[in-house]
Amino acid sequence: MFYIILIKNGRILSDFEADIELRTDHYFKLTKKVVEKHGDVDVTYAVFMRRPVIYCPKIAMDWISSVVTSRGHKLNIKECFIEGAWVGAGEVLMYISGKLSVLTDLETLYLQKLGGACVAAYNTFGMASDLPKVGFIAMDARHCAGAEMQELMAYGASIGSKKAQKEQGAIGFIGSANDITSHFFGKKHEIHSSKKLAQLDITTLTKAGKEVFNIIKPEPNFKYYKFTMEYFKKVAVLKE
Repeated sequence: MFYIILIKNGRILSDFEADIELRTDHYFKLTKKVVEKHGDVDVTYAVFMRRPVIYCPKIAMDWISSVVTSRGHKLNIKECFIEGAWVGAGEVLMYISGKLSVLTDLETLYLQKLGGACVAAYNTFGMASDLPKVGFIAMDARHCAGAEMQELMAYGASIGSKKAQKEQGAIGFIGSANDITSHFFGKKHEIHSSKKLAQLDITTLTKAGKEVFNIIKPEPNFKYYKFTMEYFKKVAVLKE
């Protein structure tokens, strides 16, 4: 196992600061130096996205609040929407106020933690609404580019799913494939298979496939679909 320790101005950077130093856009670090040299100012950021989304702020807000507190400063966040709300393209999601020298190098990272989750929630709402009788399992662990993206996608999926359940009566997401994100879906552990549960999962997935098939009716796949359905009936997973 390898560890990276960053030292700046003769001091070891904290985990927060080391991550920010490595990942933030360089021009924001230059802005920070200019402000620290020539005088700080109070600023307010209006945070928005250029496309419609469902508002998922928790991970981003928790992160920026923790960083600013660790720096010995305060900030004020004024949210324009509640979690799970529809937000139009260009509408302000939140206002973040504080010292420019404290906030300027955080923009890159908190936008990463905000935007992805909001888009995931928007997409999840569409999935669950289009297939309201299907229970989905969050399989983000194997498809995401790392643990941080996994958490963001699971969080977004949970918010979009809850919205579809409330507004469309959809089943939505019923759980996660692993322990660490299961809490987003009201579970203590991942969904795992016993023989009975495995049959239930196969049935659910097959119904999902059938519903999709009925929508798009892909003629080239008809023989394969028929073969699959006959197979499941033969092994007594599906009942007439």
